[in-house]
Order: sequence, then structure tokens, then C-alpha cells
Amino acid sequence: MACPQRDFLPRSGPAARQVSSVARRFGEAVEYPFIKGIEGFPEITPVIKLEHETKNFGGIWHTDTAYLEIPPMGAMLLARKVPSHGGDTLFANTYLAYETLAEGKKRMLDGLTAINHSGKADVTRTREDRMRDGGKPEANKEYTSEHPVVRTHLETGCKALYVNYGHTLRFKDMT
Repeated sequence: MACPQRDFLPRSGPAARQVSSVARRFGEAVEYPFIKGIEGFPEITPVIKLEHETKNFGGIWHTDTAYLEIPPMGAMLLARKVPSHGGDTLFANTYLAYETLAEGKKRMLDGLTAINHSGKADVTRTREDRMRDGGKPEANKEYTSEHPVVRTHLETGCKALYVNYGHTLRFKDMT
């Protein structure tokens, strides 16, 4: 006997409490700035693809909220309902991306600053329906931040690239 499909989102109660509790073990939970979280747990943002949409919400290569002055140290994803094929969430090893660069490219990127912005067109198109249906009052605010292109992990000393197609506009002092 097949189990009945469960709702795709922890609405409240034990499931949402568990997700929130696990996230807080890693650090401070940060609310997504554009869309209301679920009731009682504003740090849990529903990621839903509506039938008429052709692009997934966040469906381009990106680092979540790189446009914030102090971005969160990570993000969690709990998949409750996924398609029978496709719909993959992929992760990139930005440490390995840096390590495999040519030495000249590393020298060029070390010390550069990336300008990140929340309003890149490809990104905003994937959140239009979410903002219309569940946007926060301040959802039209745009965020811009500057972050090193190459970040060094404080504990390991490992270097990683911190640029992405979704939010990085350019390098500081360059067109």
C-alpha cells in the first residue's frame, strides 16, 4: 500500500519546529527578505513551482542572498514534493572551483571585490509569482553588497570563489 502524499511544506507544529531547530544548530536563522515565511516560522520560505511557470524559483546558478551585507553561512532545503524526473537541486564546490584555477587567474581574482545585487533580471523573474502571492511589505527594496571574490574559511584557511550568475553584477571599480 502506497503512503499518502504528505503536504510539501511543514505548515507549523513538529515538522516546522524540527526544521527550524536543525537550522539554528548551525547558526542564526535568517529570514528571506522578499517572501513571507510560513506562519510561526518566518525563517522557513516555501519554494513552490506553479503549473504555469517555466522557470523554477531560484532555478539559476546562485548563492542564496549574496546581496545581503551579512549573508547567512548556509541554506537548508527540505524537499517534500518533487517531480518524478528533473527538478534536481545541484551544489557546486566553490573551494574546488578556486583550487583548479590557473595560478594567474587566482592572482587576478585574489583581492577583487564583487558587487552583488538583488535585482538582476533573471533572478527577479523567478520570484515574481512568489512576491505577488506572498511578498513582504518591503519586497520592492533592492539590496546591494560588496564581498571578496575569493573568501578564506576562518578555520581551515581554504579559499573559495564567492561570485555567482544570480547576484554578482561586476567587480568593484570595473565596468
